[in-house]
Amino acid sequence: MASMTATTPATASQREQRPGRTTYRAVFAVSEFRVLFAGMLMYVLGFEFELLGLSVLVFAQTRSALLTALAFSMGFAPQAIGGALFTALADRFPPRLVIGTGLLTRAAPGLVIGLWPALPVPAMLALVAVAATQAPVFTAAISGLLPDVLDGDRYVLGRSVFNLTAAGTQIAGLGIGGVLLAAVPVRWLLLAAGGALVIAAVVARLGLRPRPARVPRGQVRAARGIVSRGGYDRLAPCCLSGRCSGLAPGEGRS
Repeated sequence: MASMTATTPATASQREQRPGRTTYRAVFAVSEFRVLFAGMLMYVLGFEFELLGLSVLVFAQTRSALLTALAFSMGFAPQAIGGALFTALADRFPPRLVIGTGLLTRAAPGLVIGLWPALPVPAMLALVAVAATQAPVFTAAISGLLPDVLDGDRYVLGRSVFNLTAAGTQIAGLGIGGVLLAAVPVRWLLLAAGGALVIAAVVARLGLRPRPARVPRGQVRAARGIVSRGGYDRLAPCCLSGRCSGLAPGEGRS
């Protein structure tokens, strides 16, 4: 009995010292995370509304199912080009600038097509395709900034929130857009989406702290120098998660 009495206080103190569970409430308590979440949500919704409105306008002009399908695919296919050629821009420029620019770029097709819905079909397709190429840059900037905003278990929950939001909004966005199209003309849907994205860009500008680029240009040039001299074995340890770690030739980490 004496031994049981002696161990009970120690067990209680250990429970008191154990850290509490991280909750989604704690994640959303971080103001910068709320800004990133709102930006991601508006970006995906604007993307879905834009593709839906573009498809409706193209079908109204051409009555062609093939061109309508092509219009819908213009939001996805160019992302492969942007991912291959432009993703590094997310590391070479300050994240707040990249995120704000991405939101404004996404807003441009909706605003332009909403103001001039009689634009030729090739012009509308080109606008959406150009905006789609920067989607991987925007996503990379948000993903790279998230570890600076959240730490530990909150980062894990924050990543799950972003993944669920992106997937769920893509599914629900077309349904919401269809309901809205039953009540308002397509141009108003596009203008509303574009205007909301502009507001999201302003919120990102005001709500995110200024941070420098993760990879200065000098370090990018150093990495290119390694590649040009055939030093791929030295470059490989520098490239983690698609980003250069910033090691110049002959340098190491302490």
